[in-house]
Amino acid sequence: MKSGRAAPIVMNVSSTRRLFTFLAGVALMANILHINYQLQENYNNKKAILGAITTETLISAYKGEEKINDDIDNKKEGQNIDSNYDSIRGKEFFEATANSFSTKTDKVTDHNYQVMYGQFLLPFYKSKPNMKMLEIGLGCDMSYGPGMSVNVWRKLFPEAELWEAEYNNRCVKRAKDRGQLDGFRTLTGDQGRVEVLDRWIEESGGDFDVVIDDGGHQNCQIWATFQKLWPLLRSGGYYFIEDMQVGRAPKYQRAENPLCKKGLVVADKIKEIVESLTIDESLTIDTKNREEKIGDIEFVMCQKDACVLKKS
Repeated sequence: MKSGRAAPIVMNVSSTRRLFTFLAGVALMANILHINYQLQENYNNKKAILGAITTETLISAYKGEEKINDDIDNKKEGQNIDSNYDSIRGKEFFEATANSFSTKTDKVTDHNYQVMYGQFLLPFYKSKPNMKMLEIGLGCDMSYGPGMSVNVWRKLFPEAELWEAEYNNRCVKRAKDRGQLDGFRTLTGDQGRVEVLDRWIEESGGDFDVVIDDGGHQNCQIWATFQKLWPLLRSGGYYFIEDMQVGRAPKYQRAENPLCKKGLVVADKIKEIVESLTIDESLTIDTKNREEKIGDIEFVMCQKDACVLKKS
């Protein structure tokens, strides 16, 4: 009589290998499915978070997966990403804003002024949205027409008190008629004339938090304006001087006025200020006749074509 036990299964080496290969394949497939699930879940989480980030945050300044992930991490931590441009990527934020217009200001095309404005001006506005700012130079002589920087200021600083000064009165009137200067108060006249600068101060009331000199490039226009407006700049404010690259060209040294002699170069005056900030005069014998003293200047930062001074 036969036993009720099942006959034992005998497997050769080849069969065993095939079984192990099969089981390993099953385990690998399970791993892949699990990883895919986690990736999909992570993607969905990112997508949900990105939906809460403003479109403007993800403009051309924020390229690359790494930067997007940084934004997501900041959002998770409850930070306001749109106001995070001050310490993280102010330069890119300013540049992207300027490039969002069909006609772009030369501040970010011919120059790289996004460096100083991203580093200093954007954070200052964040800390003081009602700042009072004056820009000299509407751009009436630019090939692309006036008002390109005005567009940037209006978009970046909607709560600020904005002033625009320009030599060409007719150009200002046309810009106003076209609505280009909506939200701006205006001043007109030649900044190289002391009486004009006095009138600007009277009409505006002075007390600016920020001054941007993008006006006439004559050295004596720039320096006379600085001497008149710097004393009226509020403590903690910034004074930006653009287009200094032409300072040593003879044709930009021809102007003169009671505050500035012909042949003066603004870069030389800035160098004097820097020396006053950095050199211990008690250890030198050649600085006693230097004209420029540090006074209430906290620091000077210069980049290509431009400098910014902060008032202490």
